[in-house]
Amino acid sequence: MSRKATRILTIILWVMLALSALFIGLLFDKIDTPQMDSLINLNLRWAYVLFGIAAVVAVGFAIYEMFQSGERAKKSLMAIGAVVVIFIIARLLSSSEIPTFYGAQAMVNKGTLTPEIALFTDTLLYATYILFGGAILSVIYSGLSKSWK
Repeated sequence: MSRKATRILTIILWVMLALSALFIGLLFDKIDTPQMDSLINLNLRWAYVLFGIAAVVAVGFAIYEMFQSGERAKKSLMAIGAVVVIFIIARLLSSSEIPTFYGAQAMVNKGTLTPEIALFTDTLLYATYILFGGAILSVIYSGLSKSWK
């Protein structure tokens, strides 16, 4: 990275740090006052902005590094494809049926448990089970492959 780009990024980071310190300082100064709620909201929004910037930078640099080498790009795209396939399989195994457990009817009545939420939860559970099974199989394979050599 060029010296100029490094300097600009350093200045941006210091400005973000100063804004964070200012917002937190304002909040601590106004504790137990009517302005406290609005300052809490300001700090939360600032945290969302910082999180968004971090996510974009992390994904951006990952994509940049991935395409620096054709072999790395191929491996990365295969890994992403495998995750997509796992979630497709999990989605196909899932059901939108509302589960029956203690308190489920109260959640249905409040509207917090709908068929869409049940389907989403089911999909994530199946994906977790598949990934957990894959992790166990890879540990077993790793141990056995060492003894075969």
